[in-house]
Amino acid sequence: MSKKGLLRIMLITSRSGRQWIIPKGWPIAGKSEAESAGREALEEAGIIGDLAPRPLGDFHYSKHGCSEEILRVRVFPLRVRGTLVRWQESKERKRRWFSISEATNTVANNELAALIQASSEAGFDKAD
Repeated sequence: MSKKGLLRIMLITSRSGRQWIIPKGWPIAGKSEAESAGREALEEAGIIGDLAPRPLGDFHYSKHGCSEEILRVRVFPLRVRGTLVRWQESKERKRRWFSISEATNTVANNELAALIQASSEAGFDKAD
């Protein structure tokens, strides 16, 4: 949420810097999907917050543009409480806050864009 009460989405650049994406990664042994998502958000974007217990949904993408390797990403909304000045991947990625419409128009993946749009309609901007 911005100071004006508007839902904002943090996007990060891919390692190549060519695309804006959300933090994502591999499941971590011994952690739930939500816990793994929180860890990836910290490592890739330097954000700390409270994860929603249920995913917003899934999207698919091809790793490194390889049409034979299609991966599914489960997206967990995270209410950000703070950001780190330096984080594990800070030298590899940029991060930026976007409005819902900006983020929807910025990401290249149509399924991810639809999830971002749905996040404003799903009530994730409301306190639990």
